[in-house]
Amino acid sequence: MKYEDIEGAAREVEKEFGRLDILINNAGYLSPFETILDTPKEDYWRNYEINMRGVYWVTKAFLPLMLKGGEKTIVNLSSRGAMGLRHGGSGYQVTKMAVTKFTEYLMVEYGEQGLLAFSVHPCGALTELGTGMPKNFHASESFFIQYVK
Repeated sequence: MKYEDIEGAAREVEKEFGRLDILINNAGYLSPFETILDTPKEDYWRNYEINMRGVYWVTKAFLPLMLKGGEKTIVNLSSRGAMGLRHGGSGYQVTKMAVTKFTEYLMVEYGEQGLLAFSVHPCGALTELGTGMPKNFHASESFFIQYVK
């Protein structure tokens, strides 16, 4: 993906709707839970390219449109892993902490213009990405049946 493609998408949204009320950044990549020395450097860095650069690029392209009016809400999906340390999780967990901190900066820099920015984590859901986490990170299926329904 090129940044220019994202800028083009923002122009299309502006042309079609004139504004953007809410932006949800749901980028996610999880490299295998391996130690820093054992993770292939390309795989490790891909966490940063998708989890942080993707969120930054989309926000940078769409934020000017949001600040023109409307509800001005950004929701960035982070991870519970952003708040902890797990052996082998540094590639993913550090990037999700960066997303959380980036969200705080959005409030500091644009909150006075009416922007609301939230960093949320969806829990250890058994999504395609989530199944790449060690098994002891997975919430049980009964948890989802009990609390999601």
